[in-house]
Amino acid sequence: MDLTDGFKKLALAAVGAGAITYEKTSQIVDQLVKKGEITVDQGRAMNQELKHNVKEAAEKQKQEFRDAAARARESAAAKQASKEDESRTVDSTATEVIDDAAKAAKDIIDVMSKLSADQIAAVKKVIDSLDKTETGAKDSTAESAGTAEEDTPKEDGGN
Repeated sequence: MDLTDGFKKLALAAVGAGAITYEKTSQIVDQLVKKGEITVDQGRAMNQELKHNVKEAAEKQKQEFRDAAARARESAAAKQASKEDESRTVDSTATEVIDDAAKAAKDIIDVMSKLSADQIAAVKKVIDSLDKTETGAKDSTAESAGTAEEDTPKEDGGN
């Protein structure tokens, strides 16, 4: 919304500048008429020409603002499209990873189905020892954290 607000302020400033220019030149034309340097008819003609020029300038400014706003919208749309492309790329990569993991799991199942009972028992022992190692590591980490909390003096709230 900041870009839109900026365009609005700029457009209002341009219109305001045109209005001020028109007012000042009208005053100058009126002064020249009073001094008699130009006739009333010439003053009216100059005033009409000035009005026409101000209207043309205002229309030109409006068109420039419309063009700038259109360019800003196009830029925002291009950025959005780029983000959508990145999202699609991430989605396709995730799908590939999941497919690879499923294939690896299928390969493991295929290999396991070809093992003898003794080989399966050996694999189970290895898995159990890995589970115990991980569980032991988690327990020792939790115990270390608990010991660290016990060793840390607690504040008694100023009592």
